[in-house]
This record gives sequence, C-alpha cells and structure tokens, in this order.
Amino acid sequence: MINSVKISPIDVGNHSTMIDGKYFDKKSGQNITLLTHWGIAIDRPLAQNEQKWIEWFKPNKQSVDFTWDDKTEVGKKIEKWISYLQRHSLIKVDGNDNAVNNPQFKLVDSREVHIESSQDIRKKLTVGNLVMEMLTSEMMQAAFLMGANPVGKTTEQIFSELCEFNIGKCMERADKFLSDWNAPDRKFVVYAQKAIDFKIISLENGIYKLNNTTIGAGIDDIVLYLKNNPDTYNNYVKKQVDEKDVLPVSVSEDVKVSFIIDKTKLPEPSMPNNRKNVTEKLNDKAQRETLSKEQEDKRQQLIGELKRLKVPGCQLADKGGWSIEKIEAKLKEATTQLQPA
Repeated sequence: MINSVKISPIDVGNHSTMIDGKYFDKKSGQNITLLTHWGIAIDRPLAQNEQKWIEWFKPNKQSVDFTWDDKTEVGKKIEKWISYLQRHSLIKVDGNDNAVNNPQFKLVDSREVHIESSQDIRKKLTVGNLVMEMLTSEMMQAAFLMGANPVGKTTEQIFSELCEFNIGKCMERADKFLSDWNAPDRKFVVYAQKAIDFKIISLENGIYKLNNTTIGAGIDDIVLYLKNNPDTYNNYVKKQVDEKDVLPVSVSEDVKVSFIIDKTKLPEPSMPNNRKNVTEKLNDKAQRETLSKEQEDKRQQLIGELKRLKVPGCQLADKGGWSIEKIEAKLKEATTQLQPA
C-alpha cells in the first residue's frame, strides 16, 4: 500500500526554520539520530560515512512529504524510519508522548487528510442534492437560515450563492447546514431572519426590537422570544412575514429547484458513428421540404372545401389558426349536417 506523511512547521511565517534528526526518547532512555538515506543510529556515535538528517523549511518550502510503498524493501526501511520520526521530541502527532510541551513541527498522515477531504466532499454533495430536491420556497428558507437574503433574486442566483462548491453559504460549513436544517427550531430561525430582513423586527444600537419591545441581542434571543410568545409569533410576526414573502424572481409556481435548474440542459454529445455526412443531411432536408409542401397542399385543399361549405371560422383556418386535424373534424361535422335525415 502507498503511504504518505507530511511534516511542516506549526508556526508558519516569513522566516526559515530547521529540524534535525537527533532527539532523546524518554520512554526508552535512548538517544536517537535519524540519518540520511533512511538510516537510524541508537545510542552510538555516527560512523564516518553516516550523516544526520536535517530539513530546512523556508517561505517557499513550508512542508516536506514522505511517500513509500510498504510492500517494497526500501518502503519497509522508510516506514521504520518514519516510526522513529513520529517520536521526535519537537514533532506534534497523535500518540507521541515524547513531544515537548510546545512542539515546533507537526506531522500529518496524508491518508487522514484524504479521508477528511472525502468526507467533506460527501457532505457537500449531500447538501447539493438536498437543495436540488427542495421546493423553491424551501430553498428561500435555506437562504434565510444561512443569513443570505434571497428576495429579488432568481432561482439560479440563489442556488449558486448557497451551493457553489467551495464558497456557497451552505457549502462553507456543510455539516452545520445539515444540522441546522434538521433542527426542531428551524422554522423559528427562518422566521426570525425573515422578520429582520423585512424590517418587521428592527435593530437599534445592537438591540433587536419588535415594535417597542426589546427581544434580544441576537438570533438566539429572537428565537427564544418567539417560542415563548406563541400568540405574537403566530398572529403578528408569522402573519406579517407571510404577507411579504415571495418566491424567486420569474417563478410563479412553487416547484422543485431541480425542475428549474434542469430546464437549461447541456447539449447531448454527438457520437461519431451517428454523424451524418453532407449528402445524408441534404437528403433529409429535401424530404422534410417535400413533406411540408405536401401537407400545405392538403391543408389548402381542405380550407377550400371549408369555404365552399361556408363553415364558420374558415378565415381563421386560412390564416394558420387551425391544424389539419381540426380542419378535417370541422369538414366532417359540416358534411354530416348537410346529409338528409
């Protein structure tokens, strides 16, 4: 298996710092010296051909990666060397009981970094799918919940502000959004934020007020007030908010966000073996033109019959207002009426 660790200074700045491979292991009571080329010297002076490992970190080089395959002989040697590096007195890493109180360097297992990154990506994908499946009114709630006023914006604008992968309001802290969205107090938080944005609740000198009543210094205080005063919440705040609440711009029906986002689809990629040559395209065009001419000839013939029978509305048919099917139905109806009983 491929393994990887990264070592870097904890206090990163515009300066140079150095770590060398020599330290004292309190647990074993031994002096350890890490050597270049993955050597280790334990409680002994270095041989003439041995050199102590030293690493310099500079503003343009603020970390060093070690990568190895633990199935190879060299990889096994590196893995043993890394196990001693993880006990260096100046390195902070989980399980290092040999580190001083204020270690200067940190060692991170890159696998853990990738695991954490994968989990973060999974949470963001969950958030994106959740918002896509919301009704537009629910997406508006999500925006208010995250402190983003969506009023006057299109569905696409709101979706982008919430779900842009790295900087979207819901994506910056995906786990917090998922927790807040499923919290029992969500509706109170949403209505509190809406009431602030709609000027139903005012902010004066850092204090929130409902009419002349002081209700707190933050969202948590407002939520507590609304929960403790159900009559005020239901009969005044909620009612006032609902009267001013709107859907996104250009949306007249509360439909799923995905229904609107999916309206603009990317063109299907054409497969090479499905492409038609120039001759085939010209033949197709000629066939369409011939079919169109035949249909129009038939249409005009039917309209002439309508006029002969003086069927009401034939002028509309002549101007293209009726389909061929409707003209045929009108002719059938008129012919039936003319037949003797």
